[in-house]
Amino acid sequence: MPSLRQQLREKRRSLTRSEQLSASTALTRRLATDLAIITAERIAFYLPNDGEIDPTRFMFWCYAAGKQIYLPIVCDGLMANTHSLLFQAYVPGFTPLVYNRFGVPEPQFDKRQCIKASLLNQVFLPLVGFDRQGNRIGMGKGYYDKTFSAEVHSFHTPKLVGLAHSSQETVILPNPWDIPLDAIFTERERIAIRRGQKPGWRG
Repeated sequence: MPSLRQQLREKRRSLTRSEQLSASTALTRRLATDLAIITAERIAFYLPNDGEIDPTRFMFWCYAAGKQIYLPIVCDGLMANTHSLLFQAYVPGFTPLVYNRFGVPEPQFDKRQCIKASLLNQVFLPLVGFDRQGNRIGMGKGYYDKTFSAEVHSFHTPKLVGLAHSSQETVILPNPWDIPLDAIFTERERIAIRRGQKPGWRG
């Protein structure tokens, strides 16, 4: 029997191109009216893969508004700290991309263009599944969890915002090492997660 992660991945991959475009348009409208997001200066996006909801339209909107855009890079083999992410500056439609070992596009590594994760204001995370308590199911590699668990004692921790199709909502039993989200956006709604004790939470 397929695992919950496999079922959810198949569900989002089964969406038609028209459904994906409609979801991306609705997501963009919601993100563009959120004050905490539109006032952020440094935002990490992702390039959609495997049926993930597409934030690309909003990425271009942010770049046109003068915001600094970053994309995650899987740093296995690049740095000593493996199974975590680097964040590199990205100019939409211009910065050269390569495919990492998971088949996901990312910028060609340039250490001079990378910043510490703690310097980001907002990080958009692609979700496989989510619940309304801010728990998430990712692809199972632990990259985001390891990256941001290492940042919790830094002076500033970015706000972690999950993006997903509404059909990816599920019931999750979190692991102790899972990093919870601050908010979740789908094509239908914004789900706020109130975590007064989470470092970096700004309400």
